[in-house]
Amino acid sequence: MGQQEETRSIAAHDSLTKIYNFTAFCESSRKYLLSAGAGRSMGVIYANIIDFKSVNELYGLPEGDRMLGAFADFLKHLPRTRVCGRIFSDNFLCLFERTPGVDLYDEALGFAGAVERFLVGQQPFHPRSKPQIVSGISALEGGGEGLSAAIDGANIAHKEAKKKYRTACAVFDEALKDEMARAIRLQADLQAALEREQFTFYLQPKVNLRTGRVAGAEALARWKKPDGTVAGPAEFVPLLERTGNVEQLDFMIYEQVCRYLCGRQAGDSIVVPVSVNVSRAHLKDTDFVQKVKQLLIRYGVHPSLMEFELTETMLAESMEEAAAVIRGLRALGCKVSIDDFGTGYSALNLLKELEFDILKLDGSFVSGAAAEGYKSDVILRNIIRMADELYMTVLCEGLETAGQVERLNTFGCTLAQGYYFAQPMPAEAFEAFVQQAGGYCALPWGGADGAQRLPDYCEASALTDSAVRSITHSLFDAVPCAVAGVDPSSRQLLFANEQLFSLCGYPRGQMAEMEKAFFAHIATEPEKARLYAEMRRQFGTAGRCDTKLPVRRADGSVIWVRMTATYAGSPEWGRYLLCFFYDITREQTGTAAKSREIKQLSEERDFYAGMLSSIPCAVAQFRAEADGRYHAIHTNLAGARILGYESLEDFWSQPDPNVLSCVHPDDRRGALGNLSRLRRPGDARSFECRLVRRDGSVCWVSGTLQMLSGPEGSVIQVVFLDFTNRHALQTRFVHHYKRLARVQGQVLFEYEYGTDMLTFAGASESGLELPERAPAFLAEVHAGRLSQPFASYAACIAQALEEDGDDVCGAERRIELPGGGIWVRVSLVAVRGSSGARESAVGCIMDVTPQHEDRARLLRLTQTDSLTGVLNKRTTEQRCRTLLENTPGEKPFALLLLDVDNFKQTNDRYGHPKGDAVLRCLGENLSGLFRRDDVVGRVGGDEFLMMMPGAGGEQAVGRARKIAQEMCRSVSVQCGVDVSGSIGVVLSKPGACAYEELLRRADSALYAAKAAGKGCYRVYGGA
Repeated sequence: MGQQEETRSIAAHDSLTKIYNFTAFCESSRKYLLSAGAGRSMGVIYANIIDFKSVNELYGLPEGDRMLGAFADFLKHLPRTRVCGRIFSDNFLCLFERTPGVDLYDEALGFAGAVERFLVGQQPFHPRSKPQIVSGISALEGGGEGLSAAIDGANIAHKEAKKKYRTACAVFDEALKDEMARAIRLQADLQAALEREQFTFYLQPKVNLRTGRVAGAEALARWKKPDGTVAGPAEFVPLLERTGNVEQLDFMIYEQVCRYLCGRQAGDSIVVPVSVNVSRAHLKDTDFVQKVKQLLIRYGVHPSLMEFELTETMLAESMEEAAAVIRGLRALGCKVSIDDFGTGYSALNLLKELEFDILKLDGSFVSGAAAEGYKSDVILRNIIRMADELYMTVLCEGLETAGQVERLNTFGCTLAQGYYFAQPMPAEAFEAFVQQAGGYCALPWGGADGAQRLPDYCEASALTDSAVRSITHSLFDAVPCAVAGVDPSSRQLLFANEQLFSLCGYPRGQMAEMEKAFFAHIATEPEKARLYAEMRRQFGTAGRCDTKLPVRRADGSVIWVRMTATYAGSPEWGRYLLCFFYDITREQTGTAAKSREIKQLSEERDFYAGMLSSIPCAVAQFRAEADGRYHAIHTNLAGARILGYESLEDFWSQPDPNVLSCVHPDDRRGALGNLSRLRRPGDARSFECRLVRRDGSVCWVSGTLQMLSGPEGSVIQVVFLDFTNRHALQTRFVHHYKRLARVQGQVLFEYEYGTDMLTFAGASESGLELPERAPAFLAEVHAGRLSQPFASYAACIAQALEEDGDDVCGAERRIELPGGGIWVRVSLVAVRGSSGARESAVGCIMDVTPQHEDRARLLRLTQTDSLTGVLNKRTTEQRCRTLLENTPGEKPFALLLLDVDNFKQTNDRYGHPKGDAVLRCLGENLSGLFRRDDVVGRVGGDEFLMMMPGAGGEQAVGRARKIAQEMCRSVSVQCGVDVSGSIGVVLSKPGACAYEELLRRADSALYAAKAAGKGCYRVYGGA
């Protein structure tokens, strides 16, 4: 075989299973059908392995690859197989010759039985995973010309079998053909309806719940069929979105609404604003706002009479494009509303990022069992309150009962829409509906005629709580002192003006900390009880309180304030304390300074006089004599009693006051070492040692030695405690801890820096292959004379021992063992001497392989997109920036930006699970198409970004062509929907431009590709 033929063979075959890829399968099948002639009856099988992912997850990719290869061999060796191929992932196609005299249903049963036997034979390889195989079978008619139709039919049948989620084979029969035919007929009827302008709009009123006035209407598209019936949008909008004709429908409705409003403005009729829906496709149209402006000018419609509704789902998926459209429409003077609010998962983020005039609550907030109850009331009330404070009007749709209307009115909702007031109706009927009551609509709580004719302005009593708060805060902010409202029972802060936060030193953002207990937060600890008692006394006699108190500021300083408090009331908070605060620090501190200083001196004298006799630990002072003795010059009663003396008189009556005579003979050398290190005032040493009591018994003490400067020279002060009992417990604890460490697979060690000796405890039971002792440890490590695997452990321990900085440190390393690698962590605590140098260290070695694997798994979860398995947006951006910074300047690279065409139509037509399947399949295919060093990530709802370092123009264009022409076709076959993608390509070199500029260029190329039609690619700056 020549090199050219070998290259062709590699390109035609799947590298894993060695059978044909999709393109080669189609070509080989057509060649076979042509050579076989018309006398043979053929069929196509589409097979898909279900839950194949569990094989990879439980047994690893090698087992998954083995099973794919085994299934390919199974298909290839079926008796009547003529051509077979792997489309992508776990999806396969098979062209087979039908058995004479056997119908297609029996063929399907036979294939399903063979697959069942194949799965039984595979089970020993992955006993904990039970994948299934579903398939569809279709007769092939018309030779090579009918191959595509047979593949589509088998794919549709396989999806029917997939609903059963077990090994099965479904037949593409007449029922499935009829379903496809109905969809084709509907598409043709809709195209004709657009050309003949058979679409119109119905109006549904929007009612002001305070006044009963009809404040607007929503225009809803309707299809007037030739037979006289009227169809709602659910019948035609999804298909129009899928075919890309929804923009034509929208502008047909927009123009009809403008014509209607123009006629109303010219007459004496009541004119109300009308809202229209905006489809997702308009967000990609940079001329959309300009087209709307031309319509308004042509018909002379004031922009305030047109409102444009964008759904929450659409906004979440196309945030940047939506923001541009919203800004443009509001700049014209049109109102913009967010429709179906609360049905998605990013509603609050939309409110933060985008500007709206109207918040349209979805009907699910008020209808159904889930909409009733305390939680629902809290959510609904606070959404309305939040929108009110963001200066947005709230409209709730889907109201069907008087109870729902009354509930919304109680919560402060401004506008309502639903069948309770009226169903959608033709424009003429809407006119009559509005005119018959003078522009008003009946409300449940109205008079005899059901209408509440209130003026459109509002009295103060009708203001919402948020509006009342806004006015109240404005008044309090004008008051020249600090003002706060406090709940009298919980003492929780209800509100405050800026002067209060300035007085206390807190920014308004930390209000949540002060809300918990206001007075407890600002009052100093000694004054808190006095303040509460004073407030109770004054309120009990005078009904108000006027007092002074020290206030603790945020920076820890204390100021004096005068507080005047009285009771107030409001509908929201009920009875509360209204407090006014004045800063009186200057005058208060001037008069109190002298008395405070006198009191402080007296307290200090009394404190130092009784300190030594009252503290519960032993305190003694002694001086070093010239003869090397340490003579005691003072001790307290606690020190005398530790040594076995009942009184100080007994202690001082001893013949030898030398301090070292009280130290156990075995510990005197260590005591002298500690004393010799005290060279100047301020030096201190901690110690533990044994003391000999008066009766000869021994006790353990722990304390601190410190050199002090006295009037007669330096003295040494010792403060110590008797911890004899604790020392015994500590000894037992260390023994038990060592046993516990051995049970848990840990090894304790101790290292002496002076001798360079490393000693292990419990090494023999740990299974970590460590010696009991390692003399000249660091010297052996640096010389490289240690053998494996101890050399790896030693390197990790040495890294921790030689680490500068904190005395608590550690190191982590992978150790390769004969049975596989493990991760170990070394943790140690270093002990320093008086010079500051490390003297010793204690630590432990533990196996942290499970924790390390958990961290690696968590890292993968934070870096990948949960739906598609490729990198998420944040990680994609980081990886791309890193590549741009680290790739040599002379090396080229390519950036590809893929956008799925008409993805919303797929979601609307087939549902979000189908859309998710498309995105998931795209992610799998893109991951397999690009190299390991390439960056592949999902950067938007239906957008993927790929960066190829070192790739030239030919390689990048070839990859874009393969995505547009082959991969999208494969995804279409797998998912059963028409999937195409537009691709923008940028070719550059590192340092040529920033990452943001690359994205802008890729986006520009992407739009050029979309303008050229679906499934196209364009290179930035090229053809």
